[in-house]
Amino acid sequence: MASTTKRKIHQYSEAALEEALHEIRQGLSTIRAASRKFGVPRGTLQDRIHGRVSEGPRKMGSDAVLTVAEEIKLMMDERILLKMDDQVRNGMHHFCGEILASNTGFRKVCQKKEPLLQKKLLRNGRSWKTSDNDNFDILKDPSRVLNGDETSFSMCPKTGKVIAPKEWENVYQLQQGNDKETITVLLVFSASGKTVTPMVVFPYIRLPKTVVDSMPADWFLGRSDSGWMKNDVFYEYIANGVNKWLEDNKVKKPVILFVDGHKTHLTLEISEFCANNDIILYALPPNSTHKISTLGI
Repeated sequence: MASTTKRKIHQYSEAALEEALHEIRQGLSTIRAASRKFGVPRGTLQDRIHGRVSEGPRKMGSDAVLTVAEEIKLMMDERILLKMDDQVRNGMHHFCGEILASNTGFRKVCQKKEPLLQKKLLRNGRSWKTSDNDNFDILKDPSRVLNGDETSFSMCPKTGKVIAPKEWENVYQLQQGNDKETITVLLVFSASGKTVTPMVVFPYIRLPKTVVDSMPADWFLGRSDSGWMKNDVFYEYIANGVNKWLEDNKVKKPVILFVDGHKTHLTLEISEFCANNDIILYALPPNSTHKISTLGI
């Protein structure tokens, strides 16, 4: 009959491992002698000394794809998604794949590493109905409902043909320039009719002084290599433009901001900043604001 006794592993402390490695590196002991003295397997010491195993707390298996902090963050985000509709949850499950959709072991590992996580989330979930009900009053206050949209202008548009008398030799003149060079203007309005500080994105690495001097002093100026909106430019505008305007005008938070669901508006940094500053960033279906956004109608 086969033995059912499980093999015991890690019958030594982390301190014993560190002391054994210290004596070996200081030349006070050989690997074999240190293994006998501190009860650490010789193979383990050899792997550490020769760099086959990275320094740090011991663990079994291959290197983890996610850090502990990232695992806990995913667990917390999944709980938050329970408050949202099926479409949002399914999109999150599709994005995370097996990590969130079917890997129950992942959840158990995270909860084991963070025992208070489950209790804390359950407590917050029960209090959400009472403490966050005031958030639904946002739609009743037009000053707290914001809508943002952007449009681009070509700096060197292509000219077309026109009908003119035969004797006219010069009807129009083509100007030399890059027909793909654009500037982008982002405007945000509140439902009460107020205009948030606008932003213009220029296709410059460094803004010329003439351009800066020609713009209104309170406008927010951005720059990108193409003149199109970029992730970092939009983040700077939300953090230093929209949020500052809300604070200066003493607008009650939280507020809701409707934007196009383009990928430039939906980064982790932007989402975390909005969450930490009581800005509910609501992404409309991408490339559809010309039909459903109040700024595009």
